[in-house]
Amino acid sequence: MPRTFDLDIDVIGTRLMGRRLRAVGDRMIQAGPAFAAMVPAMEKGEIKHFASLKGKYVRTGDLKRSLTGEAPGSIRDVHDDGAGLTFGTSIYYAKYLTKSKRDPLAANFKKKGKAGWSAVLVLRPETRREIREIMHAWIVGDETAGTTNSGVGGAW
Repeated sequence: MPRTFDLDIDVIGTRLMGRRLRAVGDRMIQAGPAFAAMVPAMEKGEIKHFASLKGKYVRTGDLKRSLTGEAPGSIRDVHDDGAGLTFGTSIYYAKYLTKSKRDPLAANFKKKGKAGWSAVLVLRPETRREIREIMHAWIVGDETAGTTNSGVGGAW
């Protein structure tokens, strides 16, 4: 005949861990502050990209200013639901500045409704790394972990 026994296990800290996990989930749903903290990092990446172009694609400077800071034509929209960020420019001729092939170092964006890759809207590896750090810091609730050498992050 099998022998049975009762075993009670008390786990210390389950309530605290439950609160922390709920907080992580809430921050993942409402990530607006993290997306807002990403804007300066993306602008800094555009500054570096335009510097690497050595004047190419810059005629009046309007397009460059719209992607590298708050200027006429700049689009910086943290979605009201906290679930995204629209970053770009409304300068009309930006859609015509196309590279035929994707540049793996610059990580050009695929153009919407047009063939080719953007020659000016890019997400360089160092920028991707920086915005990943910002989002990670936001999700885990660490205000200092998202702070990088540029001072971006920790804005919440």
